Amino acid sequence: MTTTKKTKDVTPAAQDEKRKPIHTFAVDEIRISVWSRQVEVRGESRTFYSYTPERVYRDGYGKVGYTKSFEPGSGERLKKAIDQAEEYLLTLTHPETMLPSEERELAAAA
Repeated sequence: MTTTKKTKDVTPAAQDEKRKPIHTFAVDEIRISVWSRQVEVRGESRTFYSYTPERVYRDGYGKVGYTKSFEPGSGERLKKAIDQAEEYLLTLTHPETMLPSEERELAAAA
């Protein structure tokens, strides 16, 4: 007799796929990745958004690395990148607040 363990209702392909950000903003070595995820809430599909900051660096061997810690003096660049992500998320969650010129700029950047 063979038994199988039941997992979440996720297709195998979805489990194997690596989730990717929907957009990334960069200010010098600072990167802000914007993420979306679909969630079923009371029988209705909803999209939730979030963002994650990281700093890109090169180690002593020249290999690129990523960290969630920031050095003193990087606050202004971090703030600028976060502001860009926040503005982008505002256009996704409240498109009625966009001016026609902002819609064109967003479409051109995509």
